[in-house]
Amino acid sequence: MNSIRRWFLTAANSLALWPSNGGVMAVFALGVTFGITLSTLNLEGIRHYGLSVGALEPYLLMTNDWSYAFFLHLGMLLLLCDAPFFTGNEAFCLSRVGRGDWFVGKLVYMAVALLLFQAVVFVTLLAGHAGRMTFAPGWSQFLGAAIRGLTVEQMIATDYISKLSWSTLAPLTPVMTPALACLHSLALTWLYGMVQALILFVCNLAFKRVVGILVAILPKVVDLLVWGGAERLAMFSLPTHARLVAHSFGGATMGLPRLWQSYVVLGAVLVVLAYAVGSALERHSFKTGE
Repeated sequence: MNSIRRWFLTAANSLALWPSNGGVMAVFALGVTFGITLSTLNLEGIRHYGLSVGALEPYLLMTNDWSYAFFLHLGMLLLLCDAPFFTGNEAFCLSRVGRGDWFVGKLVYMAVALLLFQAVVFVTLLAGHAGRMTFAPGWSQFLGAAIRGLTVEQMIATDYISKLSWSTLAPLTPVMTPALACLHSLALTWLYGMVQALILFVCNLAFKRVVGILVAILPKVVDLLVWGGAERLAMFSLPTHARLVAHSFGGATMGLPRLWQSYVVLGAVLVVLAYAVGSALERHSFKTGE
């Protein structure tokens, strides 16, 4: 019980610094901007149909469309780019709780931070689509119309880019409900965010901070190659595992991973990275302000 208490006190100590951390506030403002931008791009198309979008569908679009997900992942990376979060009072905290409990406390902090960031984006998307939203349990009529496609005249009259983005969700509609899809998307995005955070953590311990950011971005380069025509590499792309639509649900899927495989891969990578961080912590000599 004492260890659990130390974990949450360490996490709370990091969260308490947010109001005075301009970088963190800027990242959350960026998350709000993401939500507003996506809402603005989509509302014209939604109004054109005269229909309402499902309450969970904008978040599903944000986490599954490649370009939107890129910026969401970037926001999560920037939020935690200061890992290992060693501030002025951390030396005292570290000496009191020990390196092991301190690291677990930082894991709790990163997990909570990523969930809060996604919550801010989700609420912004709800607010941005207010007035054109339905809370019915199934997929919306608007999404069905967008997936079926538009005529040339409709493409001219509405937002064609928006139509293309909404059709990204087409693989999900026959196989699961919006609520289940939202839970899977939240979990996969959170797991990938934790992978990014631990990459930053171990690289920032061993090298300069810029190295951690560059290494954490590398998986997105692999993902770009995958969706640029090298689908056979899908199993090796961590961002692909984080997007629910990029999975095999029983059809011809060009070697895409099964959903359970993505949970196993992301979980295994987290375990390996956590071990690497633990090993790096044993050898690292902390200095105040690093």
